[in-house]
Amino acid sequence: DLSVRMFTARNDSWVPLQRVEATRSAFRSLGATVELTVYDDPEHHVNDDSVGALRRYLRQVAGLSPGHNATGDQPAGH
Repeated sequence: DLSVRMFTARNDSWVPLQRVEATRSAFRSLGATVELTVYDDPEHHVNDDSVGALRRYLRQVAGLSPGHNATGDQPAGH
């Protein structure tokens, strides 16, 4: 199973939305599950929302609880 998360800005001048949608279609045609998030943001950058979504996704696929930090250790008291 291939799961792909894609994030883009509606008016991104570096990577037009049509190219991102074509990439999503290509992945889907190969059997991937694709989730595309389009932001109303004119800039080409990684925003805080997409970073948070990727952190949650990585924790989920790694089987970690939200309380784990990057080293895999839990904060004191957990």
